Amino acid sequence: MKKYVIILCLWVSTSLTAASDISLIRAKAYLDVNTGQLIAPAELLIEDGVIKSINPAEQPGNAHIINLKEQILLPGLMDMHTHLDLDYVGNFDAIITQEPATKGALRGAKNAELTLMAGFTTVRNVGALHVTDELIGASLAQAVEAGWIKGPRIIPAGHMITILGGHGDVTQGLVPSL
Repeated sequence: MKKYVIILCLWVSTSLTAASDISLIRAKAYLDVNTGQLIAPAELLIEDGVIKSINPAEQPGNAHIINLKEQILLPGLMDMHTHLDLDYVGNFDAIITQEPATKGALRGAKNAELTLMAGFTTVRNVGALHVTDELIGASLAQAVEAGWIKGPRIIPAGHMITILGGHGDVTQGLVPSL
C-alpha cells in the first residue's frame, strides 16, 4: 500500500519554516494532477510559505530540509460544500435553532483546524444556518487570514438563501403570512 502525504505548505508554513524562511521537502514522488502520473524524485522548494519550484536545478544551502523520502506528495484538497460551524451529531436541530453564533464560531475554529489537518487547503463554507448568525464563515476566513486560528483558505458564502419552508428555513415555514 502506498503512503501519501498531503502538502499544506501555504497554510502551515510556520511549522515548515521555523528555522529558516526557506525549506526543501524531499519525497519519493509527487502526483502531477494534470497527467495523473507520479513524478520522481520530488523536491519542493518553499520560500516564505509558498512553493517556489519543484525539483529545482540549484538548492539553497540555508534551506531547512524536510525528509519524506518514503512518501508520495499530493496537492492540497478542496471541499466546496462545508459547514464549519456545525457538527452533524447529536441534536443537530438545537445547534441551528437554540445555540448562539458565538458557540458556532468556536466550533468553526475547531473544525477549520481539523479540516486543514485532513488535507483540505481550500474550502467553501456555504450558507449559514444559525438563527443568530453573524456571518461566521466570513469571520472564520478573516481569522485564518490573520493567523489567529489554523485552518484552510475559506471562501465564505454568507447567509443561506432559501424559500419559505425550504431546507434552510429555520422557522419551518411558521412565519405568519403578510
